[in-house]
Amino acid sequence: MKKNISGIAALIFVAIAGYFIYETRPPSQDALTQETARVLAVTKQKNWWYEASIQTQSGVVLTCRAKKNPNAWASRCPVIELEGLVGQPVTVWYNPDRLYVIEHAGVELMGMEQHQSAQYTAWGLAALVLVMALAALFLM
Repeated sequence: MKKNISGIAALIFVAIAGYFIYETRPPSQDALTQETARVLAVTKQKNWWYEASIQTQSGVVLTCRAKKNPNAWASRCPVIELEGLVGQPVTVWYNPDRLYVIEHAGVELMGMEQHQSAQYTAWGLAALVLVMALAALFLM
């Protein structure tokens, strides 16, 4: 009975690790839609976060959020830079789920690096969870 429970726990840990690895992989830039867009607004939320709204030429409204403190989640969404670009054109790469890259006048304001960094963090967590799965399987 004890081996069955440890086997189930190990399977759960493996499933969690698989989820971390699968869900955090960023798409290739070829799989993203590239389009010219216009920065609509940067608005303060009820908490300390700010939200930037960008509308593409095809009418899709994209949003991203971040704190204004440049040291806290600065790469998540460049709200400080976008605040100065309200009404101006930017180039964006996105898919239906998320905004990935923002460029203005050839300068990358937000790039794929932040998503790759999140993927590396998830891989580290997945490795830790796999160690927990092995521990559940062999030490219980």
